[in-house]
Amino acid sequence: MSYRTTVWLLLVLLTGVSFAPAQSPARGQNIAPAYEGFWKNADGSFDLLFGYYNRNWEEEIDVPIGPGNFLSPGTPDQGQPTHSAGQPMDRARHV
Repeated sequence: MSYRTTVWLLLVLLTGVSFAPAQSPARGQNIAPAYEGFWKNADGSFDLLFGYYNRNWEEEIDVPIGPGNFLSPGTPDQGQPTHSAGQPMDRARHV
């Protein structure tokens, strides 16, 4: 074994580097809300941009309009998403 190979192997063993593929949870992970930003309107008000991040690679989750999915003030249904597709991805909503 060459000196270079020996040093490389020692570094890998000492640092605990793993070459296993990253785990991609298929199911059971949460969907996290995300604040994406804002912009100021000409009249001095602000528009906000919110989204969500689905950490599941396969599971698609439905959250119907109701106590677990509503915007306030106003009516509960203001066009927010009720379905999240699988695979981690951002989905933005302009409020």
